[in-house]
Amino acid sequence: MLETLLQIGKTFREAGRLKHHRYIKPAPVPKKNTTITFLSLPVREDFSFDFDSIKEIPENERSSLYYLTYQTSDSDSSIKTLFGDIYHFQKKENKEGGNYRSLKFSKYSSVKRADEHAALLESDIVRQFRVSLIKNLDKIEDVLNLDKNIYLHFDFDGQNWFELDDGKVLDEISDLMVSKFATQFSENGQWAFDSMLYRSICSGDAKNDIQFPYFDKSKKYRSVGFAIDDIKNLFYAVNYSENALITERDTKSDIKIIILPKGDNLSSDDLEAFSEQRISEDVLNQISNNEQSFDECFSLMLSDANQAIVEFDVIFCKVGGNVDSDVLEISAIKKSFLHQRFDEINAVKRRLGDVRSEEFQYELKPFKIIYSFMNILNLYKKTQSRKYQNHLFKVLPKIYTGTYYNDDVLLPAFIEKTEFNIRNDQGDYNLLKYDYYFLNQIQNSITDKIMEMENCSSYQAGLLLGKMAKPLAYKINSFEKNYVGLLSRRISDKRGLIEFSNFINEKLAIHDVAYPDLQKASVELASVVGKMNEKDYLKNECAFGFFESFFKYES
Repeated sequence: MLETLLQIGKTFREAGRLKHHRYIKPAPVPKKNTTITFLSLPVREDFSFDFDSIKEIPENERSSLYYLTYQTSDSDSSIKTLFGDIYHFQKKENKEGGNYRSLKFSKYSSVKRADEHAALLESDIVRQFRVSLIKNLDKIEDVLNLDKNIYLHFDFDGQNWFELDDGKVLDEISDLMVSKFATQFSENGQWAFDSMLYRSICSGDAKNDIQFPYFDKSKKYRSVGFAIDDIKNLFYAVNYSENALITERDTKSDIKIIILPKGDNLSSDDLEAFSEQRISEDVLNQISNNEQSFDECFSLMLSDANQAIVEFDVIFCKVGGNVDSDVLEISAIKKSFLHQRFDEINAVKRRLGDVRSEEFQYELKPFKIIYSFMNILNLYKKTQSRKYQNHLFKVLPKIYTGTYYNDDVLLPAFIEKTEFNIRNDQGDYNLLKYDYYFLNQIQNSITDKIMEMENCSSYQAGLLLGKMAKPLAYKINSFEKNYVGLLSRRISDKRGLIEFSNFINEKLAIHDVAYPDLQKASVELASVVGKMNEKDYLKNECAFGFFESFFKYES
């Protein structure tokens, strides 16, 4: 995974794609109902500013503008205006944004805060620019106060700040940032991080590395050491690696799936094309409306638009706070394998979808893996247990790697969700069961687990009991809510099954609905239960059988 990140960063860095740099931002694009004033201030050869020639920048000339957000760690919130263009905007309640803090709202200008860092640079260009900037700070702030949202570009005789001295100024600033994020060790010349840059690379400080007891920080390079170019490459890779292919925000714990493409000699254009594809609403809408499509996120992975991409690294994250948590990483999933896997899953979707359509006779949305899990595990419910949330993270990677062989959580969760729906007058068993069938049939198992369940004695007992209980739904108020909605508690063991069966027979007699076919079912149930050992009794299978006959549509 780290090798993929480094390669992505290297590709962007060598191509000069500044927009991917963690701490270099493209000039902002005005959002709806907002305006930004873009001004160009000429810088003379002696680095003095020509305020008389300041002018607005046309919209078609703004795409090449970038500003530096100099930081000493990813959590560094102290704004330091070191060099280059300034983006400044005023928020409500006298607060500021962008890469500049003014004397109007702060005790010290953000330009002054960068002094000690600028002193470490050898560049005469940076030194002379800052001398002029500090000398004219009042005038600069007058310009920034012309509008609440303003971008000030410094024009170095037609060059941008990052182009000066053939890019050597930018290189020196990058070296300075590396020295703030990491330490070089004389033992092997490699660098190890002192500050956080990427969430899965430990920072090496005492606060964040408490998971390593008695860890000698002077030897941390032995864990992971980087060449200086590797760290510079990471600056270009981190933002790209945080863009989710898909984010499911309907669950209590948001799921974020990040896909990193791999291939021989992938260009920056290839990487950007994949990134643009994965965030395009048009593409997502097109896929969502295609009943024969794969689930959205992996449809984009299987696109044949770029033949150079042959593998993927996949990161499953839990979204939370300022930093996402990586739950699982899978490296080098081949596109050819994904094609095979999703051909199998699509076949299940079509086959089961046809069966479901025959039963309901109206248009239903196609099956989707994530939504079937959310339906079964009740992840729309905000108070759902963490067990089910974590289970989703556990099984999703197995599905996409072909190692989803068994799932012991599904059936108990399905019974629990069915009972929950019944108690809340949301009974939809006949529809919900197809989500259960779907998730069972996409498992990589050589046995038909549904047929296996239907042949077991517990299921057969439940089938007979449900048939017997059905007439009582019309005779006893709240029978479904008070009895069917608590079924698994009433038949938790063989003894409970027998007691509930006796209760059903008693109520059938009281309400004079003990029809001959129900009496026959009662005799058959007694025979099935009589042959059943206590250890062979399965309450969830019995409950499934009960629901199947109790909620069966009558023609």
